[in-house]
Amino acid sequence: MKKAICILIVFITLLSNEVISQEGWFWQNPLPQGNGLYDVEHITGLTVAVGNYGAILTNDGSGWQVREGGTTSTLFSVSVRGNNIWAVGVDGTILHSSDGSGANWDLQTSGVDKHLQSVFFLNDNLGWCEGQFETVLRTTNGGNDWETLDIDGTQHYFSVVFFDENNGWLAGATGGYGVIKYTIDGGETWKNSIVPTSQMKSICFADTNFGCAVGDGGKIFRTIDGGENWELANSNSSQNLKDVFITTSGEGWVVGYDGTINTTTDWGENWDSQTSGTQNHLNAIFDKWVVGATGTILQTSDGGINWELESSGFDGGLSGVDFVDENNGWAVGREGLIVHTTDGG
Repeated sequence: MKKAICILIVFITLLSNEVISQEGWFWQNPLPQGNGLYDVEHITGLTVAVGNYGAILTNDGSGWQVREGGTTSTLFSVSVRGNNIWAVGVDGTILHSSDGSGANWDLQTSGVDKHLQSVFFLNDNLGWCEGQFETVLRTTNGGNDWETLDIDGTQHYFSVVFFDENNGWLAGATGGYGVIKYTIDGGETWKNSIVPTSQMKSICFADTNFGCAVGDGGKIFRTIDGGENWELANSNSSQNLKDVFITTSGEGWVVGYDGTINTTTDWGENWDSQTSGTQNHLNAIFDKWVVGATGTILQTSDGGINWELESSGFDGGLSGVDFVDENNGWAVGREGLIVHTTDGG
């Protein structure tokens, strides 16, 4: 093992003088990168995904670009409004880009050191983010300043969404139980809507009436009256579900562990499985995009009837590598994996 690693390092050192002297280390497999992705959001002309070790990817329709956000902190959530993009993550990390492309990022001061799991902006100025230990923050100036809203307790929140400047929802967990809360005053005060028996990981509203919340054990709760009443839906899954996306036409999708993608056409009452083409955990869905573990990116152009893998390469663990010259090399790994390159990787 040590011999193989040393050979690789020597090879890269020799090669760097000719090929990558200006690039340093760069992704060769999988592509466009291999860090796990936790969230994705799309507006007209731009898709943004974020994940492990500060991973930021953007796609303006010409392919995926790996961006440098200036941090190695894991990012859990992204929100895109106009030319502005916000991403939040561990230890209170908040990043902001205002160039409309996600090429340049600045660090904003959150004032907290708790993990921030979700961010939602209603417009260029008004936004909320939330996370561990009932942490809920609000900004009215695009994130230049954040205020901590006073919520007592030890609950952890994983998802936040607002209808307008006053009405919003939180989904989260306390111990092995879930929680769904709502506010009618912009987050100044919150009340429990329901306390499910499973942790809730995501909540989404298509309009002021139709909403769904999803969580562990395949649990999907739905409302068609703005959250006045919730009912447990037939999810057709026992997998842990990580995210939900629904539309005003009554259609929706959920994603979760082991490549799970389920869809509904009847306002979330019943759900049917779709074939994702991967066994990787899927963490987020927005519109036609899905992201997940080891940099997995999926896209659909037909409402989920078919999902196409946008990322490429293999994602099995590697345990050894050796090159016989600057071009020809082999690597081996889990489950009998053997890969070979003839062009230096």
